[in-house]
Amino acid sequence: MTLALSLFVLFYILMLAVQQYRPWVALGGAGTFLLLGKLGVYDFTLADAARAVDFNVLLMMAGMMGTVFLFIQSKMPARLAEELIAHVPDVRWAVSVLALLAGFISAFVDNVATVLMVAPVGLAIARRLRISPSQLEKYYTCRYGYFLQYVLGLRPRRRAELSADQSGSLMHWVLQMALDPHPGPDNPCAALQPYLELDDEAMAALAGLLVDEYAKRFLPEDTARFAYLLSRLKKSMTGLLCYLRDEQRQSSFRPVACELKIGSGGDGVRAQTYHLSDGRTVQLVGTVDRADEWVEEDGTRWVRVVDYKTGTKKLNLKEVYCGLDCQMLLYLFSLTRDKSGRFTGAEPAGVLYLLADPAPETTTREKAAHSVEYKLDGLVRDEQKLFDAMDADETGRYLPFSYYKGVPSPYQKDKRADIAKLNRIQLHLDDLVTRMGQQLYEGQIAAEPLVTGRSPCQWCDYGFVCCHETGIGERALEAPAKPFEAPGQPEEGEEEQA
Repeated sequence: MTLALSLFVLFYILMLAVQQYRPWVALGGAGTFLLLGKLGVYDFTLADAARAVDFNVLLMMAGMMGTVFLFIQSKMPARLAEELIAHVPDVRWAVSVLALLAGFISAFVDNVATVLMVAPVGLAIARRLRISPSQLEKYYTCRYGYFLQYVLGLRPRRRAELSADQSGSLMHWVLQMALDPHPGPDNPCAALQPYLELDDEAMAALAGLLVDEYAKRFLPEDTARFAYLLSRLKKSMTGLLCYLRDEQRQSSFRPVACELKIGSGGDGVRAQTYHLSDGRTVQLVGTVDRADEWVEEDGTRWVRVVDYKTGTKKLNLKEVYCGLDCQMLLYLFSLTRDKSGRFTGAEPAGVLYLLADPAPETTTREKAAHSVEYKLDGLVRDEQKLFDAMDADETGRYLPFSYYKGVPSPYQKDKRADIAKLNRIQLHLDDLVTRMGQQLYEGQIAAEPLVTGRSPCQWCDYGFVCCHETGIGERALEAPAKPFEAPGQPEEGEEEQA
């Protein structure tokens, strides 16, 4: 008995120590016991040993292992991982679905085979990371904040009021319904007069209809204060819709997609996949507020991305260099690099931030009586024909820069970029995405906020969790004075003096 137990322990240790030779170790252990029986140490013969083998169990295990082998070799785990990532919102749902899948499979095979079939799917998921531009910005702002929000899924408590997030969602929905070039049956504008043909009075009626419809569908509150807030939003949306109508009447660009999905299949755009050095991948997903297209007479296609923002939003290339304010540029490059999608072959025309709810300004009563002056910010490709296509009358209202003596202002060169500069930006953003993926896989989630002025900890929803102390472990904005410019580019003003 002691000898048998000692041999069992010895061969078990050998199986753990030399795992690549486990089958041979197991066969060696069985052979050792057979040899001891032959030598008379144990009272059994080879015939007794053969009768003790349950060949039903062995054949069943061989069949299941063969099935598992074919399952893995067929690349089905990778396929399941891709489908699972594409259809679940976050890692918690992925784990839940995997648990359900394991329960279903275990109803037909034993637990060992179940683990061998499900584990490759889990490992394949672990090697694929899907991020959005918002998540990228959050990660480069504060890695620990990203971990709390997007990995742990913590959500701050919200007051029962029409928050900035809700009003922003309402604005996006109203603009999507009004500007959608192909309205579906659930769009209240499907049977109405074309958007560009509406006068100011009809536009006010449309804004009221859409705001009321959104409130009925998505806002359960029905109080006097909510009614007052919605009435203010109707006025704001009326002015915004009129501005967009006037802009599109004179522009060569036309909306071709609203709330365009990237990386979700269907009619969306294929997600850009970034490959890391260790074979893992990162996919960039998201939703484009609006994509506009202009097709020249010679067939040249141009695409621009428009994003609606509340408050004040300025595109700062120094912040883009550090991983902030990258959303629109990443979306633009995703559209133009889609090799087999709806924007195949399109040239990048630029990105525009429409400040849909501009901050109030101190002005005269006469100017205040007029409608709100909406402003654009962003980055436009530096070609005159694109300026004319976006702002035919050179008013400066529909471009992120103004005109000075009949030409684009020389003091706003940072709002224009030639194709070489756009390519440099694209390469740098590719590097930021791959670096983020590599650092996330390495577990780099330290609470080291990026301070660009005020510390982001002042408005962070998770400050009470990490208890970060001001001035400790903070990162400064480290970027060149003129990001993405070609080496040897003259400083502003030098060209005029030369």
